Amino acid sequence: MSIDKYIEGLEPLITSFSIVTAHTITIDRKTPEIVFISGIIEFRNGATLDFKEFLENKKHGLEKYMYAYNYRMQSDVLFRYDNSPDPRAKGLQSILAAARLLNLPL
Repeated sequence: MSIDKYIEGLEPLITSFSIVTAHTITIDRKTPEIVFISGIIEFRNGATLDFKEFLENKKHGLEKYMYAYNYRMQSDVLFRYDNSPDPRAKGLQSILAAARLLNLPL
């Protein structure tokens, strides 16, 4: 799928769900082959989904270099899905160190 097709299909996909009450999408074309997409989707229950994706058109298809999706109720993030490392894990050398940082029983 090309970047153009991806962008063309995004808004119809979002608006196809009856639980969506409003949305905004920002398309920032860096080059003809690279795009940064961000937006906000508001739902009937008052929740919001903030999203951003950094994509490049490659020979094998689209490659997502960065993505982040935050589902929240006002300022409380209920669910986060992204490919960014957890800042608390920066510099950790092992799973044991991570468990100690998070105060998990060892």
